[in-house]
Amino acid sequence: MSPTGSPHTLGLPPFRPENQAHQTRSEKRPTCLFVLGGLVLGLVALVMTIVWLRARPRLVKSTDSASQIIVPSDWEQKSLNPNAVLGVSDPNGSERLFVLTEAKLDLAPDMTLDSYAEICIRGMQEDPELTLVEVSHPDRIEIGGRPALQYDVSARVPDRIHYVLTFIEGPKAFHELVGWTHESTIHQDRRLLVNVTATFREL
Repeated sequence: MSPTGSPHTLGLPPFRPENQAHQTRSEKRPTCLFVLGGLVLGLVALVMTIVWLRARPRLVKSTDSASQIIVPSDWEQKSLNPNAVLGVSDPNGSERLFVLTEAKLDLAPDMTLDSYAEICIRGMQEDPELTLVEVSHPDRIEIGGRPALQYDVSARVPDRIHYVLTFIEGPKAFHELVGWTHESTIHQDRRLLVNVTATFREL
């Protein structure tokens, strides 16, 4: 008998062609998994790049150069209100925001943030183009270190629209930031409108 012994004496199974085929298939399996894993990682990287490019901020200044805001890179400047000093929108027009500014010198000396907000809200409620207007209680917040009031308002114009209204008292002016989207998508859009609003600064 050979010093190395036969397959049987070494406890190895007898050689069969199917065993070789099975072994070959097993050896190929890690290569397939490696290729598949590489494709998945590449896809994830692509998605993350697209998200990053959309989220990369872009600074937009008002037409009077007295204020600024930061928006996602794919947002565009738009003329959304004839009195607005700044207007922006996402590419689909589903999320929009504009800024109205009034210098304190043009208002009553005793004008406060609360009274300014009340006047603007009342004007919105009395607007004949808006119906079924519902206004939330305001949240008292700070934006850029300045006092602000933030409201959620829903109205029909004629479709159901949800507004995020924010009133900010700056050193030299009062600002009204009007962000809006469709009522049906407010749960996914509101956070972005609030985040964009929070970047507002009076210059």
